[in-house]
Amino acid sequence: MFNILDLFKPKENTENPIQNMSPTEVKALIGTKGVALIDVREAAEYKEGHIAQAKLMPLGTVTAHAADLAKYDKVIVVCRSGNRSGMACRTLQSNGVKNLINLRGGMIAWAQAGLPIK
Repeated sequence: MFNILDLFKPKENTENPIQNMSPTEVKALIGTKGVALIDVREAAEYKEGHIAQAKLMPLGTVTAHAADLAKYDKVIVVCRSGNRSGMACRTLQSNGVKNLINLRGGMIAWAQAGLPIK
């Protein structure tokens, strides 16, 4: 049966799916050649605590950085809970960035896993 709401769902990109990884999986990738780590929270949130290697890139600015991020082999995106980073991943994906990784659970999950916060 046809559901009108299906017209408003974003189409899944099966050629370039967004990966959702746990904090420990992400930690293993950080520092690897060709991997970018961006934090899409606002500056005040970032200052309260972030992953040491993360570059601040608030959600509203990610489109402007898409061309630069497309040069990386993998782009890991983090926010507070995983929601904004998911939005950022979809935005970047629609702007040609491939191999996107969303940190599942965001900084909340990172802290709960006992991983270092700067």
